[in-house]
Amino acid sequence: RRLCQEGVRLTAQHVRTLQATRRRATLVATILETIVTLTDDAVLMFDRLLGQMFRREQNSADTTLKRNRRTINGKIRLLAQLGAALLAAKISGGDIGAAVEAAIGWNDLGREVDEARKLIRPDSVDPVAVAATNYPVLRQVGPSFIASFTFGAVPACHALARAVAIMRDLHFGHLRKLPAGTPVGFIRQAWRRAIGTGIPDRRIYELCVLVELRDRLRAGDMWVEGSRRYRAVEQQLIPAPVFANMRAAGPLPIPAPDTADIWLAERRARLARRLAEVERKAETDALEDVQLSLGRLR
Repeated sequence: RRLCQEGVRLTAQHVRTLQATRRRATLVATILETIVTLTDDAVLMFDRLLGQMFRREQNSADTTLKRNRRTINGKIRLLAQLGAALLAAKISGGDIGAAVEAAIGWNDLGREVDEARKLIRPDSVDPVAVAATNYPVLRQVGPSFIASFTFGAVPACHALARAVAIMRDLHFGHLRKLPAGTPVGFIRQAWRRAIGTGIPDRRIYELCVLVELRDRLRAGDMWVEGSRRYRAVEQQLIPAPVFANMRAAGPLPIPAPDTADIWLAERRARLARRLAEVERKAETDALEDVQLSLGRLR
C-alpha cells in the first residue's frame, strides 16, 4: 500500500530516478492497486446506471399521474355518483338499469369505462416496459459488464450464477438464443407474474439478470473477483492459519471474548442485572416515561 501511495504521487520523471528494483516494485504495486480501484468503480457505475434507469421510469410514471390527475378525479367522482345511484335503487327496490340511465346513461358509461381503462398503470415497475425503453443501454452495458469480470456466488445464488454464465456465452457468440432449461427461479415473483410462464424474451431476461445481480452484489451473496468493495465475505476475514497463530499467541486484539460460551455468559449476566434493575424501578415507580398502576402499563 505504501508503494502504491508513492507511485500515485510520483511523476514519470521521478519514477525514472528510482533504483531499478524499487521502480519495478512501485510500478507493479501501483498497477495492482489501480486494477482493484477501477474494478470497484466499474461495479459502482453499473449499480448507479441501473438505479438511474429505474428512477427515470418512476419519474415518468409520476409525471403521467400528475398529468392525468384531473381526469382520474373526474372518473372517481363519476364512480361515486354511479355507486350512490345503484345503492339507492337497491335499497328502494327500483330498477338498476333505470338508475344507471338516470345517473350517467349507458352510452356515456361505456365511453367512460374505455377512458378509465386507458388510465390504468401497473402498481409496480413493469419489467417489460423497462426492458423495452432501456434496451439500447442495457445491450451496450450489461453483457460487457458481465464479460469483463469473474463472479462468485453462494450456493443459494446458483441459478443466478448460471444465468450470468448464459449471458456471457450469448455475448461471446457461444449461444445464439436462450437455451432450454434457462433458469428463471431467481426472478422476483412480482416480475414473473408480469412476464408470464416459460422462458421470457431475451431482452426482459437480461434485465432480470442484471437487476438481480446488482441486488446480490449489494447483499454480498455474489462477489466480483479482484474487487475490494464487492469481494467475498471469506476474503474480508483473517486467513485461518494467521488467526490460529494469533489465538495461540493470545490474547486476541478484539474488544470481546474469543469464545461464544464466554460471550453468552456475559450477556446472560448483563440481561439478569438489567431485568432486576427494571423490576426494582417498577416497584418504586421510578421508570422513566413509564407508569405501572393497577396492572396497567402506560
